[in-house]
Amino acid sequence: MFLKGISSPASANIIELQRISSSFIEIRKELFQKQMEITRKHRGDAVLRYAWLPSSKGMITSIMKYGLANYGSSKTNSSYGVGVHLFPANCTDISAKYFDVDKNGVQYMILCRVIMGNMELVCPESKQFHPSCEDFDNGVDSLENPKCYVVWTMNTSTHVFPEYVVSFKLSPDAEGLPPRYRDSVKQIKPGLPLFLYNYSTHQLHGVFEVCMSTLFALHD
Repeated sequence: MFLKGISSPASANIIELQRISSSFIEIRKELFQKQMEITRKHRGDAVLRYAWLPSSKGMITSIMKYGLANYGSSKTNSSYGVGVHLFPANCTDISAKYFDVDKNGVQYMILCRVIMGNMELVCPESKQFHPSCEDFDNGVDSLENPKCYVVWTMNTSTHVFPEYVVSFKLSPDAEGLPPRYRDSVKQIKPGLPLFLYNYSTHQLHGVFEVCMSTLFALHD
C-alpha cells in the first residue's frame, strides 16, 4: 500500500514496519468492531477504508500503547473542518507532506482502518467539528474522489483503528518536482505566472513571470 501510493517507489526507503499491539489496543479493537456492526446495521454499509494518519516520532510511543486516545485534533494543515484528518491508502504522496521529519530525515506514517459510514462534503476553510445531522458520520473533501477523510473528534475512539507504524526515508532523488507534474511544467509558456514551490520543505518562495531562460532551466 505504501509503495503503490508513491509516484516513484524507488525513492522511498522503508526503515521499519511495526504492528501496533498492546492490551489497551485489543480493547480498542473490540470497540472498533462493535462500531462496525452498529454502523452497518444503521447505514447498510460501514464503508471501511484504509488510510494514512500523520504522526511524529514523539507520538509513536503513545500511539503504540494507547492508540489515538491522546491524539486530539489533526496536526495537519488541512482546512477541512476540525477533527482528525487521514489520507486514502493510495495517496501516500499527498499524506507524506504532512508528516514530521526527525533529525535523521525519517518520517512516520500510521496505517489505520477507518469506518467512514455516511460521508458528507466538507468545504475548504470549514470550522465544522461534528456531523451536520444524524444522517452523516464523517466528512470528506470530495464525494467523488476524496483525498482527505475527516473523522470528527467525537468519533476518534470508535471509528479509527491504528494497525501499523511505517518509518521511512525519502532519498535525495525524491526532492524537487515530483515526476507526475513534469509534463505539466513542459506546457508552461512565456508570460504565464510561475509558482516557485519547494516540495522538500513544502514552502512557497514566490510567484514569477515565465521567460525563455526560466523555461530552459525547468525543462533541464
